[in-house]
Amino acid sequence: MELYTLRWLEKILKDYEREYGEEEIIIFADKKVNFKPLFFAMALLHIFQRSLLYRFQPIEEMLNSLRERFDFMHLVDLLRKEFSFWFREMILHRDFSQRTYDQLAQEFLLLEEIVQKQIQIPLLDELKKLCQSFEEAFEEKKDLSNEEKKRFNRLVNFFVRTEALRPSRCSELIDRAEKACKKLDPTLEALFLQRPEDLKDEILECFSTFTTKRLSQLEVC
Repeated sequence: MELYTLRWLEKILKDYEREYGEEEIIIFADKKVNFKPLFFAMALLHIFQRSLLYRFQPIEEMLNSLRERFDFMHLVDLLRKEFSFWFREMILHRDFSQRTYDQLAQEFLLLEEIVQKQIQIPLLDELKKLCQSFEEAFEEKKDLSNEEKKRFNRLVNFFVRTEALRPSRCSELIDRAEKACKKLDPTLEALFLQRPEDLKDEILECFSTFTTKRLSQLEVC
């Protein structure tokens, strides 16, 4: 299994390593960055929950020390925003298989809470707008664009899984989306009956393997 979150992380880290080898001060998100690649990797890992990071005892002391530095935490904030934007765009504009949606939902739930919110809130706002469009289309007896239907399908595919795995107040909007689509297009009802396959252990194993291997490579360097 290849995790989408780790694929993004690896790409960003490789780009940084390449540029760092050429020049010690890098411009990232319009800000100057001059951390060693190992410390940059530590910042990248802050997209994930702290409990995941503290599974790796060799880096626990280093993380605690780095968190006291303003410039490091500023980099963490920049990377979280970059990642959140990428993840939102992926969910909103790409189609996936049911198993991949299962995987993405469970990867999402391993992210740091603030990162989850940076992803979740704009996507829920988009789903709310689409619910309104569905309701208006039913009342006014008009058609929705194919693009609106696609975005609706993608968001529902994602959020029905996150809610099945970890229920939240988002379920109210999912219920509204289900009622809206039943009125306008009953064939979409099957979207709300999906239940994700449990992939947590497999995902955690991938995360652990990647992190241990990648950090050891950076320590050698």
